[in-house]
Amino acid sequence: RPDRRATRMVVMMDKSASGPRASLRNFGFAQALILCLIVYLMVTASGVLLAGNNSDDWRDLAGVPSKWAELEGRWFMDVIYRFVLGERPLLPLQIVLAFGCMFATSHILAKHVSDKNTAPLATVLIFVFSTNHLYMGDILHFNSHLFAFQLAILLSVVSVHLLVDRFDEAGLGKRLGLMAFAVILVSLALAIYQPYAIVGFIIPLLGMISPRARSLRGTIVILGIC
Repeated sequence: RPDRRATRMVVMMDKSASGPRASLRNFGFAQALILCLIVYLMVTASGVLLAGNNSDDWRDLAGVPSKWAELEGRWFMDVIYRFVLGERPLLPLQIVLAFGCMFATSHILAKHVSDKNTAPLATVLIFVFSTNHLYMGDILHFNSHLFAFQLAILLSVVSVHLLVDRFDEAGLGKRLGLMAFAVILVSLALAIYQPYAIVGFIIPLLGMISPRARSLRGTIVILGIC
């Protein structure tokens, strides 16, 4: 009988320990996408739709030509507003495009702070904390350039990710191609909004804090930086 009781206790402990791990394994990319979308629609998207226009938006709506390209070198932001959006805010479209950029950025960063099993959960944590940050709340109220700002952040992160993820394993030709493509992406980020071009350097920063930055500590660090 003592042996049976001991065996039952061991089985129960194994089940209790495997429960959270099993739940974590079942929480995949699709679940992360759905959860982030729910949070985004309930908080971010609703806030953007109800916030109204800022001074830059009213100027654009009044037809006053902006000087982003001529004076500040933000020619790609001007291209997006003029030729992609047709010089209109088109908030529903921009909200969808901005979500895609935010989620992709969060997913890429999650790969650098977590392993394969915990990457979806890390994606959700980074997405929720970063999209609801005070600074992010401010730039999301530029209705004319809502999508462009998020695109600049994504371009910067992707450019550095290309030079970090399995870069050493690539051949010389592929390395040169990746470097050239990374330069193009950073250039486009600069042409949207110069300060966002350095966002991608958060990836090597995490590598200096932790050799591979694949731990819960790394996730906490990246949340703090976001």
